[in-house]
Amino acid sequence: VLVLMANANYGRGTTHYFCLPFVPRSIPGSTDVNACTYNPAATVDNGTCTFRPANDVCANATLLTVNGAAFSTTNLGACVNASTPSCGGSQPIQDVWFRFDYTGGNITIATTLGTNTDTRLAVWTGCDGTQIACDDDSGPGNASMISLSCGTITPGTTYYIQAGGIQQLEGTFASQGTSEAISG
Repeated sequence: VLVLMANANYGRGTTHYFCLPFVPRSIPGSTDVNACTYNPAATVDNGTCTFRPANDVCANATLLTVNGAAFSTTNLGACVNASTPSCGGSQPIQDVWFRFDYTGGNITIATTLGTNTDTRLAVWTGCDGTQIACDDDSGPGNASMISLSCGTITPGTTYYIQAGGIQQLEGTFASQGTSEAISG
């Protein structure tokens, strides 16, 4: 702020108190702390809030029933907030999370494409755990499919599935887990 004073000859000094009106600077952005696009510096909501699916974070992983019906989902609006899977490139994915409780047999986790036309899957030992499998495009079209044999996973353990689109592709898809009994 520049203050201009006429006839400013005060000899050795003078004191004069004055106030200037404070006009706060308007910073547009997403002001909702629950939005992926939240901007803590924003002072005016500009309608850019993007809200994520409930299972956007690993801690809210949706239970996927092995040998149950395919679970339709979307990663539309999901935040990029987790580790990047080791397959399908180095770009993070807008992911959603599922979990399954392993009880035995060989397990196959697969996606069926919808408006999301190219998926990527990763299986983890837990939230912030170790990735044990990853796939991009082993299923029909650009769908993903992971097969886990009984020797690579442990009965009584919960495993976490990170699912999303390649290169931040968004849209609908379905996820399903199936188990094959081991004979012998």
